[in-house]
Amino acid sequence: MSRPAPSRKHKIEESESESEDESETEELAPARSVALSGLAVKKPRKSESERLAESSGLDFDPGLGGFSIGSGGRSAKEKSGLANRDRRTERQRGGPKPVAVRPHYQPVTDKYGRKLWKGSRAGLDWFANVKSAMDTVDDGTCKIVRDAGCTGVSEGIDHVKDFATEQTGLATELICDGRHHWKAILLSEAKQLYNGGFDDEEDIAADGDAMTRLQKAFVWSCTHCNSGKSGGKGRDGGQAIWQEACPGEDDCPL
Repeated sequence: MSRPAPSRKHKIEESESESEDESETEELAPARSVALSGLAVKKPRKSESERLAESSGLDFDPGLGGFSIGSGGRSAKEKSGLANRDRRTERQRGGPKPVAVRPHYQPVTDKYGRKLWKGSRAGLDWFANVKSAMDTVDDGTCKIVRDAGCTGVSEGIDHVKDFATEQTGLATELICDGRHHWKAILLSEAKQLYNGGFDDEEDIAADGDAMTRLQKAFVWSCTHCNSGKSGGKGRDGGQAIWQEACPGEDDCPL
């Protein structure tokens, strides 16, 4: 026996029922979304290394498996600001300081024209007044007579105290040659020491006290005894010692 077809009235009632169900679903959906939004979303737990990096201000790179101390835990904006600050400081100081390179020469004079000693006895000689005063006490014999090789003849003036040892006490002076700063010995100082501390214009022969000092400082000797005299050998070393590049005439303190 076949079921009778639903009447038009039944169809209208079923359609209204379905519409009510759909309306109820739509009304419940926002409420369900609000309820879900109130729930806390659980974040992934940081590793011990990441927590340590965060507390110490370091960056942790899991790809490299370690910390990065170069960044100091700063953001890109902070790093950029620090770099700009460093560049401003350099500009305020007149730019980055140039790297000083030691020059391959020995200065001859300072920027004021004063002559500098090269550290060799080749540039030193007897003052005329010292030589003439010593001539007055030369009797033609060697006063050293150290061994059988002595010729017994006075062939030259010799220092009683070896000059190679004495010259190590010369004072150095900080000088500028116009391009670089050096610690150097003035040639005039080395010459005066070589000549027993006498001035080149002093009248030694006419001064009894000066003659006494002269004969304590020098003697006549033969060449053999002079070269065989004890003392520091090969110690000439008064060359200028480089310190730094000159910062320029406006900033040079020398």
